[in-house]
Amino acid sequence: MRKALIWLPMLLLIAGCHLLPSKVITPIPIGEMDAQITPSVFATSTIKTIKTQTPVSTFLPTLTQTQCEIPSIPASPIIQSTATRLPFRLQSATPVYITNFHYPDKGCDWLGVAGQIFDAVGNPIKNLVIVIKGVMGKKAINSVMLSGLKEANSYGPGGYEILLNDKVIESTKSLSIYVNDLQGNKLTPEIEFDTFADCNKNLIIINFQAIK
Repeated sequence: MRKALIWLPMLLLIAGCHLLPSKVITPIPIGEMDAQITPSVFATSTIKTIKTQTPVSTFLPTLTQTQCEIPSIPASPIIQSTATRLPFRLQSATPVYITNFHYPDKGCDWLGVAGQIFDAVGNPIKNLVIVIKGVMGKKAINSVMLSGLKEANSYGPGGYEILLNDKVIESTKSLSIYVNDLQGNKLTPEIEFDTFADCNKNLIIINFQAIK
């Protein structure tokens, strides 16, 4: 009986060895575990992880494309000249300075302007207003005369005459002459002229003519 008790543990040990698996599993160190993971398993788990992440676009603001309207710049208005062409001009070859023949007895005690106004084909025109203004010496001049008066017939049909002074006196472009119609509309530009302290130049002939 005592011998049976001695062998019983040995029998149990032998029997237990036959129950263990024949292949011994070698433990894998923790540092080498990642290298032993099957690549397909890693790829599958990685793909699943990426698929479950929230898309980046959900965190970005929605950009709405708007059309930028450029304000239209109005075209610059065309500025037209308001200057109109006057219908009459100074007749060529005038002014002419000659001796006063209308009042020969006055000699140097007379100084004036005379002449005629013509249409475009040379016909004399009556009832136009001749204006002379300015300063001669210390005297202000502002004289008006109508063409075609009898007193000016010595200068031809449609003639005019304006007295400037009772003696000859010299002045340089201090006087101007122009023509108006009866309504006061200017028909010619203002023409500046000179006077001379010369008895042989005390009559100044200035003619005007309509522009064709």
